[in-house]
Amino acid sequence: MKKNAKSKIISLLIGFTILCIFIGYAIADDTFLDENIVITGYSSGNFWHCWPCDLDEDGDIDVIGSSSTGISGGGKRGFLSWSENNGDGSSWTTHFVDDDQCGPVWAETADMDDDGDIDVLCAARTISGVCSADHILFYENDGSESFTMHYVKQGGYGASYVVHTADFDDDGDLDCCGISPYGHRCDWFENTGNMDSWTQHTVDVDSGKGHRGLAIGDIDDDGYIDIIIGEGQGNKDLFWCENNGTGGGWSQTQIDSTLDAPNTICTGDIDNDGDLDVLSGSYNIDGGFAWFNNTAGDGSSWTKHVVKDSGAGFRGCNVTDLDEDGDMDLLITFLNDDELFWYENDGSESFTEHLINSSFGAACAIYPADINGDSVLDVIGASDIAETWGKVSWWEQDYTPSINIEILSINGLENESIIRDSTPTINWTRISDTSQYWLQIDNNVDFSSPEVNLTDINQWTYPSYFSQNSTRVSFTLPTILTSYDKYYMRVRALIKN
Repeated sequence: MKKNAKSKIISLLIGFTILCIFIGYAIADDTFLDENIVITGYSSGNFWHCWPCDLDEDGDIDVIGSSSTGISGGGKRGFLSWSENNGDGSSWTTHFVDDDQCGPVWAETADMDDDGDIDVLCAARTISGVCSADHILFYENDGSESFTMHYVKQGGYGASYVVHTADFDDDGDLDCCGISPYGHRCDWFENTGNMDSWTQHTVDVDSGKGHRGLAIGDIDDDGYIDIIIGEGQGNKDLFWCENNGTGGGWSQTQIDSTLDAPNTICTGDIDNDGDLDVLSGSYNIDGGFAWFNNTAGDGSSWTKHVVKDSGAGFRGCNVTDLDEDGDMDLLITFLNDDELFWYENDGSESFTEHLINSSFGAACAIYPADINGDSVLDVIGASDIAETWGKVSWWEQDYTPSINIEILSINGLENESIIRDSTPTINWTRISDTSQYWLQIDNNVDFSSPEVNLTDINQWTYPSYFSQNSTRVSFTLPTILTSYDKYYMRVRALIKN
């Protein structure tokens, strides 16, 4: 669940006498502080993946770590750790989901058995000369973070690499999907209700290519979860497979054929037009990465936009509004350059590169999460090789607490709805001190429902700015509002740099 971050967000639902106010904090400086280590020190324990989640459901973000090779002195083959957050990310207690598993390379969480607690899914591969695996595993949480392992797919799933969870057959329970690079296939596995018995369904098989990149999302906006696949080294195909609604039929549409080994894929509405776009990059040296605009909104046509035309081993990606300015930014890792970046979107899909860390050995996964509980998105990453062993670390996003305001009245009436008034006046009071700041109005809110989607912040405008002693502002609503009997507005205040 995304938390409000950069700005002091005031959400006003004006109509049917509803007034809802949401208060957060502003970010004055979009930089990251020093690295904070979550887990390290396990010799040869290279972390391919990390996953932020509140595993113990105590209100803070914990971290799952997937290490494909073992623990120092123990002769272990690999392990799945979970690091318990003390509440603000300053210290961590290490626990194990499984302290002896062959080659875990990916893990994520979901309540797979629908019993109210958080379970763990894992893709585990064979480690040459050490152990055999090629499994997809499900770890059942008993509610006290004690885990029982079940096989979703036991062996034979060559170099099992990634696993994702979704309800692919639209039957109300969570299924999962995976890819087998050596098996040249992608499948989804149906949750039958018996955690020891899953039904395998083919999504795609191509003996000439090694499926390696995998992402999921509703590409054609038909209410069903589709699957996006990228090929391995030596291949360039990036395509999506349309779910027919039952998981029983998958038709393919090519997205791109120019990136060499699009091993890593993520999705998000990068251009804020209401549909899912795709981000991917080349695993090979100097291949770069790009985002692909879902031009028609149904996945039938795609336009490539290069973000960076070079980069040594594109490995991790995520799409999120990191600076909370209403558009989607990018989180990226480059494996061979040991680097983590975020790319700031200016609102017109022009990106500015910001370095987070330049010495994070063999940087793999990267995710946004509010690690320290300050309502600001931080960044967490996994390192395959760092100081002779792997590690998982997080970086705090620096910010200045600023605006804290309370709406007192609208047009002089407390909690009164505005009906066909195109020039409302908001009266408010300042709760905390701050420097000069902007008042912003969201011009692009969904008017079709009496409930506003709070994550749908699209087009902020700046009618004026005023000093910290101001307590009133009048403004003219967008023309579109004059055609409606009720108005929905979202107002926020930002620090003025």
